[in-house]
Amino acid sequence: MKILILALLCFYSGQVFAQPANDEPCGAIDLSVTQGGAVCTPSTLLSWTGATASATTPFPSCGQWSTGKRDVWYKFSLPANVNKLNIRTAAGTGTTDAIMAVYTAASCSGPFTQVGCSDDFVAALPGFDSLAVTGGQTFYLRISQYNATNPNGELSICVTSFYIPAAADPLKTVGINVEFPQANLDVNGTTILRNGVQLLGGNPGAGKVLTSDAGGNATWQPIPSAPVVAPVAFAATLDSSRTLFYNVDTKLHFGASANGPVSFNPGTVYSNATDEFTAPSAGIYEFTVRMTCVLVSGTPYGVEAHFAVNGTAGYSSLFALPPFSPGSIGVHSAVHTALYNLAAGDKVTVFAKLSSQSVSSAQITNFAGSSNNSMFWGRKVN
Repeated sequence: MKILILALLCFYSGQVFAQPANDEPCGAIDLSVTQGGAVCTPSTLLSWTGATASATTPFPSCGQWSTGKRDVWYKFSLPANVNKLNIRTAAGTGTTDAIMAVYTAASCSGPFTQVGCSDDFVAALPGFDSLAVTGGQTFYLRISQYNATNPNGELSICVTSFYIPAAADPLKTVGINVEFPQANLDVNGTTILRNGVQLLGGNPGAGKVLTSDAGGNATWQPIPSAPVVAPVAFAATLDSSRTLFYNVDTKLHFGASANGPVSFNPGTVYSNATDEFTAPSAGIYEFTVRMTCVLVSGTPYGVEAHFAVNGTAGYSSLFALPPFSPGSIGVHSAVHTALYNLAAGDKVTVFAKLSSQSVSSAQITNFAGSSNNSMFWGRKVN
């Protein structure tokens, strides 16, 4: 009989002194918070079975708090864009009356600042509607059964958070399918506006458009001007006459003198220092070269020219001034145009050579101010 009594005493003692992990603030259990502000249904079970009375101050300012009330602690963190809390509770086993206080603290060691206290929110259970808070910090929840002599008890809880702009007076707000409007008009659902819309706020004006930022906040803004893009084009004249030799490619120099200027080059795409056009971006480009020669004797000869892309012969497009027949003394010209699909940075130059051996050399010419000058021009077409 003594052994049985001793065993019962040990079991009873264990029930009395088994304190919960969240008996003090530094053991506070994390609570989940639903963002959105809707009324929630209490589902998280809280228990203070075996709890002791915390000495943490300040004590709750409601519910006739006394130092003998057993309490437990929970905590949760809120983002910076939250300024309101809703908390709901529901009765559980052994509990019909409870007290709840909400605190902020930099750590579980305090100091604690009470931001709300609730006793009889619904019937005798605590809760909050639109409790004003400052987001971006940790909150501690202190729960106690109202009856200090009852060592056991449970209730269910849920927490939601939301944001109400300072300009939205809760007494002057309307919510459609929203329990806690966060603006003067808060609509949760689709909207149909008939027979025109007039928006007067935000400095509207003729020619302005409603523009949204990353947070969905709309303002009236002027229609941005289209960027001014310099055309990709150029034209350059042969700077001076050039002597050509049979079957010897000679790079031609355009735009390097007053008599042979670069007459059009808004995007600075042609360089008279390197005699190269450089594609500023990928696309289709059109190039034209006009070759002018003067036959000063009756001996016939021919001239060939080609475009070179990055100096690669495989991109060449040959064309020729036909061999001049005897007696065709005078100025002779030929024009050739070709399209190329270029990558950004590709370079295009012009080469020429004598194509017949009837003479040892010949000249392509520059006539200052003449419409017959040898020229190189091009543009981006797509």
